[in-house]
Amino acid sequence: MDFRPIGILPVLSKLYSLVLHRLAVPFLEVSAKNQYAYKQGYQADEILFILRQLIEKHLEWKQVLASLHVVAGDIHKAFDWTDHRILLQRWHHARVPRILQAAWLRETRRQQTLVRQGTTESRAIQRRRSLIQGDPVSPALFCHAIDGPLQFFENVGQHRQWGLDLDGKRLGILLFADNWWILFDIGPPGSRDDGILDESPWPLVLDL
Repeated sequence: MDFRPIGILPVLSKLYSLVLHRLAVPFLEVSAKNQYAYKQGYQADEILFILRQLIEKHLEWKQVLASLHVVAGDIHKAFDWTDHRILLQRWHHARVPRILQAAWLRETRRQQTLVRQGTTESRAIQRRRSLIQGDPVSPALFCHAIDGPLQFFENVGQHRQWGLDLDGKRLGILLFADNWWILFDIGPPGSRDDGILDESPWPLVLDL
């Protein structure tokens, strides 16, 4: 038997995904200022340069940065927990043509799951979240999905004076895809409010 047609199916699937994303690229742009992944003119080493520069300023000129704290981590199972609704809301806001949205949704949600125990089998469970592992555009799709929550986080941080004060601007978070660094100093008691996520219209969860 000739298994070559079956063997090239994953390749065709990835090519189709790349074509869909290429058609949607003119409508999509990562707008969050502190996201350094999948943005033209931004590179991963810029985050290391920024962190090194802040640490050197803190050590040499403590009057510029009296206190510096950095918490690093990543978003737990970023691709697995990406909600399709958030991604589609982002695409709708960016005016991505509906035919492209429908084509991507069809390819993603047609993969279904069955639960079988003995002779009992469940109905097909359709995917409502998660990006396809191994898909070359999944990292870029994740960045588009998190762009809205990240912009909200940045705006609230500016309003509530979170993060580090750098010439009147507040720097509270840096991201490269699902890797993040939260920056803060120690302010006076009562200057912090832990209710940021309570006001968010986005179901954003930072799993520390």
